[in-house]
Amino acid sequence: GESGLFRDVVQTLDAEETPMVLHATHRLMSQQSGKEEIRFSIKGPAETPAVARLFLGKRKISKISATTAAGQEVEVDTKREGPTTRLKFENNPDGVDVVVTYKP
Repeated sequence: GESGLFRDVVQTLDAEETPMVLHATHRLMSQQSGKEEIRFSIKGPAETPAVARLFLGKRKISKISATTAAGQEVEVDTKREGPTTRLKFENNPDGVDVVVTYKP
């Protein structure tokens, strides 16, 4: 069988205009949103995928960068689904810092 954990974010999507991380598969260590970017850090076991779902509303992504604590670049796969975007990348026990730059 399968199991899952579901979180109702309908009211958040309707009420919030501030970009935010709605879900992360491992430890969301920090998150900061501004007018032109959202920054967050995730820590998780090596050799496992990290997945984060972001609420961006109608904003268009102009750039995504992800780096390990050692400064090594991490490839990010993205998929836009309505007002949210899924990011998928390799975890790192020391953390991966992600910066998503967008246009209003």
